[in-house]
Amino acid sequence: MGIRLGLDLGTNSIGWCILETKDSVPINLRKAGVRIFSDGRDPQRGEPLAVERRLARGARRRRDRLLQRKRDLRKFLMSVGLFPLDESSQQTLKNLHNPYDLRVSALKEKLSPYDLGRSLIHMSQRRGFKSSRKGDKKEDKVEKNDRDALDLALKENGLTLGQYLKQRHDSGWGTRARPGDGLTTLRSHYYDEFCRIRDAQKPHHSLSDSDWKRIEDILFTQRPLKPAQRGNCQIYYADGEVRAYRAMPCFQHFRIEQNLANLQIIDPQKNKRFLTPDEREKLREKLQNQKTMGFGKIRTLLKLDDDYMLNLETDKRKDLEGDATAALLSRNDYFGKSWFSLDLKKQDEIIALLLEEGESELLIKAAVQDWGLSCEQAENLAKLEDIKLEAGTARFCARALHELIPIMVNQGLSVTEAIAQIRGGYGHNRRGEKELKYYGEVMPDSVVPQPRSSVDDENIYGKINNPTVHIGLNQLRKLVNELITEYGIPDEMIVELSRELKLTQDAKKELNKKQGENKKLNDEAKEKIEGQGLQANTENILRYKLWKELDQNDCNNRRSPYSGKPISITQLFSNQIEIEHILPLSRTLDDSYNNKTLCFVDENRMKGNYAPAEACQKMLWNFDHDEMLERVAHLPRKKRYRFEADAMQRWEEKEGGFIARQLTDTQYLSKVAKRYLESLYPDDGKLHVRVIPGQLTAKLRGQWGLNSILSGEGNNEKNRNDHRHHAIDAIIIGCTDQRLLQHAAKNAEQLDSIEFDPPFGTVEDFRHAVKEQIDPIIVSHRPDHGWQGAMHEGTNYGIIDNQNDYERDNNYNVVYRKPFVLLFAGLEPNKARDKASEIRDARLRNPLMNLLEKAESKEEVTKIVTDFAKEKGIKNIRILKKEATIIPIEHPSENKKFKKGVVPGSNHHIAFWRMPDKSVQALGISFYDMISRKDDLNSLKPHPAAKLVCHISNGDLIRVTQNEADRTLKVVNLSPANKLFWCIDHQEGGNLSKRYKEKDLKYFFLSFSKMADYKVRKIHITPTGKIYDSGSIF
Repeated sequence: MGIRLGLDLGTNSIGWCILETKDSVPINLRKAGVRIFSDGRDPQRGEPLAVERRLARGARRRRDRLLQRKRDLRKFLMSVGLFPLDESSQQTLKNLHNPYDLRVSALKEKLSPYDLGRSLIHMSQRRGFKSSRKGDKKEDKVEKNDRDALDLALKENGLTLGQYLKQRHDSGWGTRARPGDGLTTLRSHYYDEFCRIRDAQKPHHSLSDSDWKRIEDILFTQRPLKPAQRGNCQIYYADGEVRAYRAMPCFQHFRIEQNLANLQIIDPQKNKRFLTPDEREKLREKLQNQKTMGFGKIRTLLKLDDDYMLNLETDKRKDLEGDATAALLSRNDYFGKSWFSLDLKKQDEIIALLLEEGESELLIKAAVQDWGLSCEQAENLAKLEDIKLEAGTARFCARALHELIPIMVNQGLSVTEAIAQIRGGYGHNRRGEKELKYYGEVMPDSVVPQPRSSVDDENIYGKINNPTVHIGLNQLRKLVNELITEYGIPDEMIVELSRELKLTQDAKKELNKKQGENKKLNDEAKEKIEGQGLQANTENILRYKLWKELDQNDCNNRRSPYSGKPISITQLFSNQIEIEHILPLSRTLDDSYNNKTLCFVDENRMKGNYAPAEACQKMLWNFDHDEMLERVAHLPRKKRYRFEADAMQRWEEKEGGFIARQLTDTQYLSKVAKRYLESLYPDDGKLHVRVIPGQLTAKLRGQWGLNSILSGEGNNEKNRNDHRHHAIDAIIIGCTDQRLLQHAAKNAEQLDSIEFDPPFGTVEDFRHAVKEQIDPIIVSHRPDHGWQGAMHEGTNYGIIDNQNDYERDNNYNVVYRKPFVLLFAGLEPNKARDKASEIRDARLRNPLMNLLEKAESKEEVTKIVTDFAKEKGIKNIRILKKEATIIPIEHPSENKKFKKGVVPGSNHHIAFWRMPDKSVQALGISFYDMISRKDDLNSLKPHPAAKLVCHISNGDLIRVTQNEADRTLKVVNLSPANKLFWCIDHQEGGNLSKRYKEKDLKYFFLSFSKMADYKVRKIHITPTGKIYDSGSIF
């Protein structure tokens, strides 16, 4: 008797089942269950939760460093007599002169010490953009046109930045950078002005050279960027070797040898043979000197007739890759032919420095002194970021590649054979472990080092950066190890992979045709992009493809689908144009090609979080919807319908259940999980872990009548709103053995008409056995009691200390700013009047409310608001608001002068306290409370003698006794103000708010006062479904 484990791996779920087998054929169903967990991503945007935290942390650090830099400068200027010591004198100096006048005067006449210090402090407010060779290329392009325009204006007129800004200030123009106004500054603009001020003022002041150098360092020193971490080598991971860059010549040569080992010649009679040593040498010599070589030229070189084929040649692949790095750096602009005189290791060192060195000056110095390049060649090399070196990393480290290449060259071996020579094979995880260890220990070649992680396993072994896969593998480990404790290590495991079954011949031809067409379009895009002097990176290629799609034949008629404004190829790659999600990404999570188009930046801002038709209906823009539909009539059907009036409804009905990111994550998770699970088995030559395609599961579920178990008798539609459907899928996966798969693949052409017998019994018997396992399942939900979350809402409010009569009568206690026109976008007249009543300034509020009294439609509201804004010159407006809870934040901490207010974020948990008088008090504890008092949690107690009874968080499971029967519920919302919990049954899933609106879901509202009556107890369910009941709370 054997044991088989079936696993249905999803991005936030694991369905599992244990089957008894005899001779690898299922004969009995032992147990099944479901584990649900977070996928580590924001449910609205689909981005990892760490992204928003990282961006916020980056903004805080940038501001902290700015403030520290200004403090350091003030302190030093005071020490050398260039700034007053007392605060009152500093304030007087601040208001005495226009700092732009001082910066201009400093260039031509003596300034007093304090005025010089004031001009330097003014320069420290901002210091401009400094390009880094290692910077994010996507980020480097932001506002590039504005920077170029300002740089040109300063050079043509011989002005410093201060002189230019004074001219704008005196002319009544703004001096702050806004998109499109040509005021985005470079670090070099500030540095040039500083040098000219220093040279002009040096004779008039007693500052030493070291004093001026100290000021320069404070103003302009920038810490180097942290290098990107590379994964571990798949061979020498135990030695800590990291993967080589793909641009390194050692990888370029390795890939050539790999292709030469795999290349076969097919004669007209379909006989195949590998290359002879002489043929390899001829081809190697050519490939090492050029970027690619077409298969036609390869046939000519090898003196083959046209009717001879090469096995690597397809519609998708027209050439073999050569040494792209050598083809680039052997140009006369860089190394010229001297590149080929360098040995392979020296070439690798040069490429590594090119990719890792952030400072152009240091790279130029190395190129001239160490590599013998001319100054012009060195400068060209430092600008190489604009010409694409191959991106990414190889599977192996440079050490391994240098060992593999001579073996493959001299012995003509394949990659696998060469690896076996140097390390006795690699990559298999057959370790015969007794239980699953942390995946980073088992698969060190799949992780990225995490030296600063606070989690021990991650710190020691590293982690996979995809949060969905990281969480999924950790949950898989907990589940499988618990099952091993109960059942032992299964004899075999089957995991589902989301991919198609074996394709039919017609399907293969169609796939190859599409891939060939896409390859041709990509090649065309690369040629056009590089012709513009830009990198042919992923984003630019996507931009070109979307641009061409706007009109396949006439490049002069490619227009924004929204406004109809033409988009030139120059505009295409500028910051005027954005790639835009037609149906909002935040509402659909659809990041597919069919949901993308191009438009102008302002159009995207106006459209906001709406579908095109919705934006037209809400009057967010003045574009005609009918004309828009005419412009997109030639687009593919799957893209065209997204512009139509019912686009969101159709997406929900047809495509809402499919999320491209989830599919990708699931495929990756399944592949990695297979390797991970194999660590449980010895290297005995048997296939213990199999990954199967997922297309067959739905067919078997329907044929065997399993859908109706959760959907109800007579309903054969899958019920995805019940988490237990994952367990049903796991049972089917566990029953999908090799014989069934082979039968399905062999008859792929008639797959829809094939009948499959269940593994044991009749269809009715099998369905009954499955139902007996599914009905009693209590879904296991992973608890999340962590403190990682927003401390408070994002908006900063001004606290109204002295309310006027209007504010007092309406209970307004805070104020904030918002763009005026957006405040009324798409509002009906009555709602617009309500919104106008919240304007703080009565001189604007009253006349606008009078005008809106005459409005009878949304269109009239838009016109009134737009005209009013133009007449009054309003961009932003102060809005009143009433907030029940507002937390005052005073700063700076050492001398509190300023105050703002924030609204606490969501609640972390509800705490129940037993008071000295034996009563129970419930308190809502917010994330703000938890984080701000993490070092003194006792301060959260409502009374010094209070004792904690329990705390309940979102996602916790509780049991209530209702009508003398136990009911297991999941807490989904905490409402301390209303003194109740929002709960659902443990198995309920899907879009809860949508289901509630459609009356497909009923919440169980649990009042705090009724908890004793319901005998509420908090329960814990292990990954395999074991229940630990703590007993009644009260």
